[in-house]
Amino acid sequence: MNNNEDFRKTLYEAIRFAKVGLVTLEKTLFSAVKKINVITTSIGEYINSDEFKESIRNILREGEEAGEDVKRFKEVIIAMGYPPSDNMDMRLIRKIGKVILEHDADYLKKIIDDIMLEFHTPDRITEIKLEWEHYIFLKDRLPLLRQALNAHNLGMYAITIPSLLSQMEGIIIDGFELKKKVKGYEFECLVKVLFNHDDVNPKKEIQNDQEEIFDFDRLICEFYLKFLLAPFEHGQQEVSRESRHAILHGGARPITYDHEHISLKMIIMMDNIIYKVSLLTADKKEKAKLKLIELQQNKKKEKKEKK
Repeated sequence: MNNNEDFRKTLYEAIRFAKVGLVTLEKTLFSAVKKINVITTSIGEYINSDEFKESIRNILREGEEAGEDVKRFKEVIIAMGYPPSDNMDMRLIRKIGKVILEHDADYLKKIIDDIMLEFHTPDRITEIKLEWEHYIFLKDRLPLLRQALNAHNLGMYAITIPSLLSQMEGIIIDGFELKKKVKGYEFECLVKVLFNHDDVNPKKEIQNDQEEIFDFDRLICEFYLKFLLAPFEHGQQEVSRESRHAILHGGARPITYDHEHISLKMIIMMDNIIYKVSLLTADKKEKAKLKLIELQQNKKKEKKEKK
């Protein structure tokens, strides 16, 4: 009997506890719903307000202006001898885009040099160096890359430039997992595949394509091909100050390229290469190998036709 009474008592307490819990939960839910209704009403009122509509107009206007700044930046940056970068701060891009409207072409190059150097402080260069540390595929190259960026921060640009140039080709070829001698025309093909420029029509109109506006791959590739792979001959009077061949083969005197802004160009270009190599997929590597085979076949065919 006592057991039955104890059981009923326990059951009653459990039911009461459950009821109290349900009431508490109900109150909490009711309170939450009330708050949501208040918030929703406030949001609704704000959305319908002139203030909100003006904010949206400002955002759209800012977006359009940003797009125009980027277009101007893209139009001029290669002519000024700089590679653009996916890692470049939008504030820097927009600042250069606006400067183009304010100054004549004669003064523009020096102004852009000053802006780029002002932005890429020693702290920013150190940040880039630390970012490179995270890439496992750079493990065996990091000692030289670290020292090259340290040299830049110390003003030893004649060391930074050839050091970085000496590694770019190797990083790209390793990225595509090639174990062979790579000829010049083959390497150019790899650069185009790396920067998604192999199937792109350079004359394509991109002004109204929002995705293309913020895509720098084509320009980065053009910088590499135009400046870094510029040909030279020993004894040539004027040699490109960014030419990999001229610098590494001793055709360019250090006095011609021992400058901070040229060293910065090499750092930006190396940063582009490292980032793109880190994104290489098995499909893209296979695509590059097939393109090289096609190139070799075309070269053999051309030789036969000449005979």
